[in-house]
Amino acid sequence: MVSMDEDGFLYVYGRISNAERWKINGKVVYSISIENVLMTHPSVRTCAVIGTDNGKGHDLNYVIEPAPGSGLTVEDVKKFATENMYNSLEWPIRIFFYKYADIPKTNGSRPKPNRKALTEEIKQRVTQNPSDGLV
Repeated sequence: MVSMDEDGFLYVYGRISNAERWKINGKVVYSISIENVLMTHPSVRTCAVIGTDNGKGHDLNYVIEPAPGSGLTVEDVKKFATENMYNSLEWPIRIFFYKYADIPKTNGSRPKPNRKALTEEIKQRVTQNPSDGLV
């Protein structure tokens, strides 16, 4: 959302783009670039990358809905990430597998995954159990 005050100054609220971004070891990492690579894996049906604060920066958490009957494993995802991601900063700290029905969605006639609700859910899981999903 954007607004303009009486002096002509623009104010931007919320995200400017669909991509979440985090600073990891001084470099900016974008969710959309990681998600685009993950979606090329034949066993990934949908995915989202969620950043969680680790006290020194952010950890990357992959949330993946495997294709039905694919048998996708954490090891498969780790191997794919190390072979296909631009750099090691894009590799996951945690991987969570979700069924489509369990992914929070927006309301409306064409529900989409609700990134904000999913982010809160992953943050809560990591806060309650820091070793949950660790790879």
